[in-house]
Amino acid sequence: MLLAALFLAASAGAAGAVSFSQADRNHDGVVTWEEAKRVFPRLTEIQFRKNDPNGDGVIAQQEFPLLANFYWMIWKMPG
Repeated sequence: MLLAALFLAASAGAAGAVSFSQADRNHDGVVTWEEAKRVFPRLTEIQFRKNDPNGDGVIAQQEFPLLANFYWMIWKMPG
């Protein structure tokens, strides 16, 4: 249910403060766990894996809004 809500938020354009190009430090088209933890310092590896819909171990550009919105909702949202 939470995953579905995050997908809806991502598709609605509710992007977090970190862009894909900022996260993809080596500009290879994917964000690795090592790259993600630099821009999302509170993110755990388990959370990273759960936000990797196809389970390939990296976050592609089209998957990135899910991760960014998840992080924003968990760590940045007031309340």
